[in-house]
Amino acid sequence: NGTITGTPTATQVATTYTIWANESEVSAMATVNITIDEFVPDPPSISPALTTVVLTNTTAMSPIEFTNSGGVIDTWEVYPSMPSGLTFDASNGTISGTPTAIQNGIDYTVWANNTGGQSNATVNITIDELIPDPPSISPASTSVVLTNTTAMSPIEFTNSGGVIDTWEVYPSMPSGLTFDASNGTISGTPTAIQNGIDYTVWANNTGGQSSATVNIVIGELPPEFSYNESAINLTRLVSMDYLVPSVTGGPVETWEIEPVLPEGLEFSYGEISGIPMVNMTETTFTVWANNSGGSDSNTFTIIIVEPPEGLIASQTFALLVRDVAMYNILVNYIGGDIDTWEIEPALPLGLTFDTENNVISGTPVDVMAETNYTIWANSSIISDSLIITLKVLEDTDGDGDPDDLEGVTWPALDEDLDDDADGISDVAEGNANPITDSLLPDTDGDGVCDGSTNVTIRGVDICTGGPDHFPDDPAADIDTDGDGDPDIVRDGFDTNLTEDLDDDNDGLPDENETADVSITDSLLPDTDGDGVCDGSVNVTIRGEEICTGGPDAFPNDPAADTDTDGDGKPDELHGNSTTGLIEDLDDDGDQASDIAEIENGTDPKDPLDFPTDDADGDGWTDAQEDFCGTDKFDNSSVPSDYDEDKWCDIDDPDDDNDGWSDDNEDACGTNPLDETSVPKDDDGNGICNSLEDPVPESDDDSIFPWWLCALFLLALILILPIILRMKGDEELENFPVEHEDE
Repeated sequence: NGTITGTPTATQVATTYTIWANESEVSAMATVNITIDEFVPDPPSISPALTTVVLTNTTAMSPIEFTNSGGVIDTWEVYPSMPSGLTFDASNGTISGTPTAIQNGIDYTVWANNTGGQSNATVNITIDELIPDPPSISPASTSVVLTNTTAMSPIEFTNSGGVIDTWEVYPSMPSGLTFDASNGTISGTPTAIQNGIDYTVWANNTGGQSSATVNIVIGELPPEFSYNESAINLTRLVSMDYLVPSVTGGPVETWEIEPVLPEGLEFSYGEISGIPMVNMTETTFTVWANNSGGSDSNTFTIIIVEPPEGLIASQTFALLVRDVAMYNILVNYIGGDIDTWEIEPALPLGLTFDTENNVISGTPVDVMAETNYTIWANSSIISDSLIITLKVLEDTDGDGDPDDLEGVTWPALDEDLDDDADGISDVAEGNANPITDSLLPDTDGDGVCDGSTNVTIRGVDICTGGPDHFPDDPAADIDTDGDGDPDIVRDGFDTNLTEDLDDDNDGLPDENETADVSITDSLLPDTDGDGVCDGSVNVTIRGEEICTGGPDAFPNDPAADTDTDGDGKPDELHGNSTTGLIEDLDDDGDQASDIAEIENGTDPKDPLDFPTDDADGDGWTDAQEDFCGTDKFDNSSVPSDYDEDKWCDIDDPDDDNDGWSDDNEDACGTNPLDETSVPKDDDGNGICNSLEDPVPESDDDSIFPWWLCALFLLALILILPIILRMKGDEELENFPVEHEDE
């Protein structure tokens, strides 16, 4: 019947079909034009249009699925890429997985597509840290009484709660004790006493914290001491040998003795000395050494007998110190009256023999070798003598302690371990390189002491505290970086020293660091003290690590040190800036924010490594558009970029790419958006004329020489006829002005 029916299975362009209807000898014809187009389905329609989820890091999420009420979906897409640990199923649009990193809320756009169109939905995903149960530590309260210099039993805590991330304690542990921040244990050996102090210990995790209190009392170790004699036999008017305790255990705070010593004997810091003035039968004495931790005691006996008949002295040998008053020597004759006293040879300058009171006393003014003196006691029936020996020791620095001493003396003397008082021990001076003189506080005489202290001896200022790093060469004294080269070499001295051109050894020449525009200190390798050297090299001075090599991009501000892209903004700020710095949000200057680079897995410190996603296909990456403030999903919204260098004008330091920064052009009065408008810079130093002193105009621009010449010629023309009339004919013939025809 000529009917055309069916379902086309392929597209085709317009095609004409001819149909004939035939009957006997009669025929009829008709044409049918058929075009078969591609089937266009209804576009998808997915829901929900907006989904907001808050996930927990390391915890599996409930899958996010979409319902489609439109045409069949051919493909699924999502932007940006899923967070670490989550997946997007491109076959059905399902989002699932276990997140592995926390993040603030980020919008992800999901598209469902077919040839009829597309439908999109937004999923906002926030990933929070897993919040564990808070710790629970015990015991909640602990009190301990420790003994100074004695190791303690460690204090440990038990946790019945969530896993502990960190431990803290406040205040800081006493000297000698440590707090282990990995497990909260308190241990060690205390080195100072203290009354009870409460220390709070915290165990923390992201779910909370638990605290405990530890009260620590540190008592003193009780003293222990002994004497090397328990029975002391003395003679009246004759000095006794020093009785000195041997002390162990804790330090002694107070000493006591019972009963009181007889006249002439002294008790000081456990030591017993002196000249007994009275006789005494055997008597027992008890001595106590005390501190806050306890006491110790010892006993001994003393007997004092009458001296035998004859001449006696309280001392027969005495060590004296120059310029220090001596301890009086008493001379007596037992058994009769004496009419006259004599001594031979004469006592040294400063000492006298008082024959009225039989006393040798005074202050020696000169050093003297060991010398014997004979004392005679005379009367009509008595002539007796004895020998006493005196020696005067040197005291170079006048501090009352002799330079050298051997053995125990009475009265007690202490050997001076720093004879010249320059702050360097005699032993250290002998071992120094170069060796310094232990008797000269200023070995090279340049006015700077060998050591660090000012030295004044017997009222005379000797030198100013150093230390002198070149103590044997008066040409120099300071070597800041300890490299063996002095900071400054003084003129007028014969020396082999070479002046250091980088005093602090930070790799920056002193010439640069001392310039008016410099913000670094030539004597400080780390000017701002932030641990990063001003220059590029690590600095260690005399064995001490001072700082790590930089260079420090902000050497006068301890809050910052790095500026990867050199834009004057620090990559990071550590604390508050002292110079008004603002943290750079794009460290490498590639117009992709640091946050965007971290989210996309690129390096925020590498300008050649940046996100390349371009959702709207406008030639600007999504990160650039975020940074420059345009819509990354709208290809008609692109950043302003006058010089078309793909560096948006709001961040491009030279918008028109004419070699002058926008800031310079603004200051110089030219247009930063016109490459033909550039500042005038006659001397080519990069500073426009308007910001410098005026430059004198060149000779070519001045008309002064021309009008001056014209004025001179005019004057010559006016004066010449007068001169000619005043001359004779002969002079006129010889006058050399024959060029008027010219």
